[in-house]
Amino acid sequence: MSLDVFLDSYTWDESEWLYILIKQLMIRLKRGLSLFKKGDQEGILHASTNKKYKYQFIYFDQLGSIGDIQKNTLEEMAKSIYEYGFTPCLKGVRKRFKE
Repeated sequence: MSLDVFLDSYTWDESEWLYILIKQLMIRLKRGLSLFKKGDQEGILHASTNKKYKYQFIYFDQLGSIGDIQKNTLEEMAKSIYEYGFTPCLKGVRKRFKE
């Protein structure tokens, strides 16, 4: 059976997809990925300015900052970024941030 046939015929449940997506996001975060997008919002991951947390994710729209998320592990942060609906930002898509 080819991989394409397997993927087309396998019944994925929601927890498997969530695990796969978060795992992929964690790999990207560990490689230094820090820019994300959701609709007209963009977010950036950086070291937290609050000493109680290790990571901070701040998200913006065209008017400015909307909010932030603070977590102590990349796994917690990856779950939160995913749950908020953000996806990795491609170089040609960013409007407010430059790498």
